[in-house]
Amino acid sequence: MPATEPQPSNGRVAFQQSSFVDVPQDDDLSLRDILKTAWRGRWIISFCVGASLFVGYRQVQQTGDIWRAWSSIYVEGNATQSVLGIDGMIASGTRNFANNQAAVLKSVERLQSVVVRPEVATSSIFEGRANRVGYLRENLSVKVGRDDDLITVSLNATDVDEACVIVNAVVEEYRRFIGTRSESTVKDMLDVLTERRTALETELTAAQTARDEFLDEHSVLALDPDGTGAYEIQQLNAFKTQLTEAKRELAEARSKLRLARAEDLADRPEALLELVSGIRLAPSAAAPAEDPALAAARADLASAEAELQENTRRRKAALTTVTEEHPSVAALDDARADIEARRDAAAATIESLTDAASEADASIRAQDLAAIQGLLSQMVTDAETRVEDAQKNVDDQLVVATRAGELQAQFRRIESSFQQARDRVDEISASIRELDLAEIGKERLSETSVTVLDPARPDTANLANSATRTLAQFFVLGLLAGGALTWLRQMLDRRIRNDRDLNRSIPDSILGVLPAARLRASEGNSLRAWEDHDSLAESARGLRTALTFALPPEEGAVLHVTSADKGEGKSTISSLLAIAIAKAGHSVIVVDADLRSPALDGHFDLPNEVGLAQALANEATLSEAIQKTELPTLDVMTTGGIPSAPAEMLISPRFDALLGKLTETYERVIVDSPPVLAVSDSRIIATKCEGTLLVARADKTSRDALAHARERLASVGARIVGCALNAATAKGGYGYGYGYGYGYGYGAEHKQAARKARARTEPAAEPSPMPSAGPFTEVAPQAAPAPEPTPSPEPAPAAEPRRKPQRVEAKPKTAKASGPGAKKRRR
Repeated sequence: MPATEPQPSNGRVAFQQSSFVDVPQDDDLSLRDILKTAWRGRWIISFCVGASLFVGYRQVQQTGDIWRAWSSIYVEGNATQSVLGIDGMIASGTRNFANNQAAVLKSVERLQSVVVRPEVATSSIFEGRANRVGYLRENLSVKVGRDDDLITVSLNATDVDEACVIVNAVVEEYRRFIGTRSESTVKDMLDVLTERRTALETELTAAQTARDEFLDEHSVLALDPDGTGAYEIQQLNAFKTQLTEAKRELAEARSKLRLARAEDLADRPEALLELVSGIRLAPSAAAPAEDPALAAARADLASAEAELQENTRRRKAALTTVTEEHPSVAALDDARADIEARRDAAAATIESLTDAASEADASIRAQDLAAIQGLLSQMVTDAETRVEDAQKNVDDQLVVATRAGELQAQFRRIESSFQQARDRVDEISASIRELDLAEIGKERLSETSVTVLDPARPDTANLANSATRTLAQFFVLGLLAGGALTWLRQMLDRRIRNDRDLNRSIPDSILGVLPAARLRASEGNSLRAWEDHDSLAESARGLRTALTFALPPEEGAVLHVTSADKGEGKSTISSLLAIAIAKAGHSVIVVDADLRSPALDGHFDLPNEVGLAQALANEATLSEAIQKTELPTLDVMTTGGIPSAPAEMLISPRFDALLGKLTETYERVIVDSPPVLAVSDSRIIATKCEGTLLVARADKTSRDALAHARERLASVGARIVGCALNAATAKGGYGYGYGYGYGYGYGAEHKQAARKARARTEPAAEPSPMPSAGPFTEVAPQAAPAPEPTPSPEPAPAAEPRRKPQRVEAKPKTAKASGPGAKKRRR
């Protein structure tokens, strides 16, 4: 599942951290995949095959060819013997008889008689073997045929003559044993069967006696043996139902008692009475008659209130015509005072009578409440008693039911023993009846005969295992072991082998695959490697093209190149990608931001005295930190030494300003950073660049490391535009070819001519515009125009070197911003 790419918003980067798992392998395993896996593990397979062949050769030297001496015999016996077993029961037939005879042939007693025979005792096969019987038990084979009853006796050994002697001795010993067995008659078998039936009848009588005694002791079983215990179970279920009902009544009584003791029911006697009886009383029946004195006082109070309202009305009407000093108004005021005195007296009387009635009602309610609570408490006590009685009935009945079940089970065991004894007696009686008693004494059983069909002879012996076959077996064994180890190594190997493994490890697109070019030590310079290796240059051009679509210049000019661990070729790809961009006529600069282990100075054969570290520390100007290369549009900024605090330098706003100034001068800025998993510098740089190119190395980078590196970059909001595979072999991919036919079959002269032709036609970069003022304001590097192409096969003269950038002192503009927010203004 592809991870969600972070999207910039208002100069800040929002991201979503994702986890990566291996994409499952294809279910179809092609022959090509098998052969590729075998080729990778060729040394393991070769070692296993060699070791296995060495062990097989040693064994062949010790044993040599192994021969199989064999003899086949046929054992024939009377039909009665073949069907009667030891107990006189019917056996399974002639097949079992043949298997039994094969077991007798290989029995310890028979083999002990074989090893003491003179011809066997001196055999060379037993030299150095203390336990001869054990050797024969392990190596002697006695088998009964699948389609017939023939018995084959065989022995594998290096000396075929001695093996034939031992096999024939085993057969002769078996024949001697069969010939010395005593004869049997029908009468003898009848006596055995009769004796057996007598013993079984005794067992039957004892079983029947035990059954009768048990039924006499437990008469209920004699009445209904199959239904014993059913009534007890039904009664137990009924008692359990009564216990459940009693528990329900107890819970209900306790609930009513809790409600009766609640304070909110103390003033509601009708509700308490309903708890006991369940009948709601009418309000008229429950309310007592009102006191006459209280009724008269309430009537006086109502009359006084009415007269007071009338007096007030008349006084208001009089004031409309006369003043307050008029005699009629004074008379109304005097009458009002008398009415108010009468009203107050009636109210006092009502209050006193009401208090007395309330005290009387409270006393009555308290008595009623106590009586109701006592009644409910008695109901709870009665319910608890019923629960205890029901529980006792259940416990008692459970004991009775358990005992009945035990008796039933015991009776079934006794009955089963009785039935089995009776069946055995009936079976042996039927066997006795099958014998023909009329022929007793007249017909004797014929002896068991042993016929040797094929004696063991050297000329009929088979080659069980030859030296060639042994070596072939060990070769196949070694091949299987090597294949298994190779498969196990392939399953445990987490390294990325080719572009298909890379595509399965992370969800990003593969922008380029660079071949594993075998460079000499003197060809470490990337520019010389570009000219000498067509496949390398062509792959770099492909990476340049893919990057143009993945990260167009209008979307971002600063590209961050990193890898999971060190030694995976990020600096190589950075330098080759910069050369490819410069060859296309664009201005580009490569910044070595690996302030811990710089490498770009070696790729371009440049000094590393002044560079990024001095520019960030204000010890050198930007023009002093930039160095020229052989290509007019390609510049390099080395590290300029290793500082003491690289991370602090890279996280500073001055690094943002430096990148912003470079984007104003160059069309592409490639930043080579340390590995992601080693230090935190790479994640800091990723937040300041518009895109990140993740590099992996074939046969070195592990899938887990690459996934963890991508996850760490995504955690800081880095925009991963794709990945590139370095040092891939031409046979490792499944669709990427290297070289595309350049130089194939044309020799060194054609390659040299092709390189010269490309050198003459490579476009040169246009001069960059003058940058605006800022912290690193300086004149942009000027690219010399490309020379005119000539028909001469000789390489074109080198372009005139650009002028050294001159520093222009200018104050920084306050409008300039640094950090991740500077991406938009760089565009």
